[in-house]
Amino acid sequence: MGWELVNRELPSLPPIRTSGIDANAHEEDPSESIGNEEIGCCVTPKSEETVLKPALVCPPAPRKPRPPKRRYDSSPKGYFPVPDDLTLVFTPVSRLVIKKLRVD
Repeated sequence: MGWELVNRELPSLPPIRTSGIDANAHEEDPSESIGNEEIGCCVTPKSEETVLKPALVCPPAPRKPRPPKRRYDSSPKGYFPVPDDLTLVFTPVSRLVIKKLRVD
């Protein structure tokens, strides 16, 4: 039994159709000038539906946050009692048992 190669390439997609500004229609009517834009480029929509409308009411000014009623004291008053022998504070880390390989 031999290996069979399977061609799993993606199917080719059809080309994307784009339409630009009709150059002949623009040359016939020179009264409608687009400005410094090149013919055949993408154009920003300028209809009344797409124009952003100004805000009717201005948003309120930002407010300064209110100070807290009490001051939170995070520092301890005084000190923590420390035992005379610091080895009692730190616990020893248990060592992992290293397994030995068995050779037969």
